[in-house]
Amino acid sequence: MWNFCDQPYTLIAFSIILALIVSTVKGFVSEKYQNKLWLIPIFTLALAFALEFLVTTDTEKIKATIKTCVKTVQDEQPQEFEKIISPDYSDTRHNTKANLVNNFTAALRYPLIDKAFHQITDLQIKDVKAQANVHVKMLFEKDSYAGQLIPGTTCTVRITLKKNSDGNWLINGTEITKFHSQDATWSSVPYRTF
Repeated sequence: MWNFCDQPYTLIAFSIILALIVSTVKGFVSEKYQNKLWLIPIFTLALAFALEFLVTTDTEKIKATIKTCVKTVQDEQPQEFEKIISPDYSDTRHNTKANLVNNFTAALRYPLIDKAFHQITDLQIKDVKAQANVHVKMLFEKDSYAGQLIPGTTCTVRITLKKNSDGNWLINGTEITKFHSQDATWSSVPYRTF
């Protein structure tokens, strides 16, 4: 179903079309109502901007959660990382949230990632569950154990998210599908990395 909150630019285009219609129709309307006709496209345009800036959609919340995840890994912040992980988290390597957070903390106890860039593709939302593929490019710290071997790497992670009771989205599971440009799973990623 089409959602104007996800696509406010449709309303902007619609207000432009309404303005063209008003400029055509105003010649057939009495002078008394001509200026009032302009309120229609102005109101539609104001509604579009209000939707863009006042309504946070599920898509925007999911993208914010994923951005926070990448940022916490880059900045080595296990406490912030733990906040965006669902209590019932599990994947093929980490059977609990605590296991994931412990591995995260152990892997990043020394500086590892200098910069991380991500791109979200194939975002699918169904009720209170969502799934997205996230392509991440990581540049390693030059003095890190990985940075001494290679300057950086790429990986693709399939992230599943779950909407909690307060409307925020938490990461419920992750599966690595590509690592260093090759098909991969959690078991094929060096354990010291995660």
